[in-house]
Amino acid sequence: EIYQCDWSSDVCSSDLTPAAQGDVIETLRAQGQFTTFLKALDAAGLTETLKGASAITVFAPTDQAFAALPAGTVDAWLKPENKDQLRKVLLYHTINASVTSAQLVNRKGGVRTGADAEVVLDGGGGKIRADGANVVQADVKAKNGTVFVIDKVLTPGAGSAAAAAAKPAGMALNRSYVVRAAYQDQTKGDDQPPGEKPAEPPASTT
Repeated sequence: EIYQCDWSSDVCSSDLTPAAQGDVIETLRAQGQFTTFLKALDAAGLTETLKGASAITVFAPTDQAFAALPAGTVDAWLKPENKDQLRKVLLYHTINASVTSAQLVNRKGGVRTGADAEVVLDGGGGKIRADGANVVQADVKAKNGTVFVIDKVLTPGAGSAAAAAAKPAGMALNRSYVVRAAYQDQTKGDDQPPGEKPAEPPASTT
């Protein structure tokens, strides 16, 4: 059985609800706390893209995270004329490889997202963070990837400057490392969201 890990309370056990066994979209629906995120994916035309991906990681903001945004932000994103902006925001919450929390322990660095901008992932101090958001549940498994539940909506480009300046105490994290680690236990496929498709890991780790 696969169980969720609640990083807000350092819990990872069978006491937590078993993860859904559908694709990432079905898994998000089963959790019951991603109504706004799912509505936004529909509006941006990304629902089928994520369902069809063969290996993807989604950093999913909760409904509470969206509610914390300035008034009118979500309504503005959902307008048809702002579809391109919404797609960029949502794709910034995806990585085109199936990542696990074990790959992030004591690592920090920028990893390229589906929005072609880097998000800074920080696995130091016994917690996991994505830019300024805390991962409150990690390793929620789906048939075609992994979901990390976060408490804030991420902003495209926010991690780029931080990634350039990051000098982690432990081992550095970059997309080559993530893809290499994910490649060991994922099945490659042809359907990927926009961005770089995972390929056989390169010889270098940088």
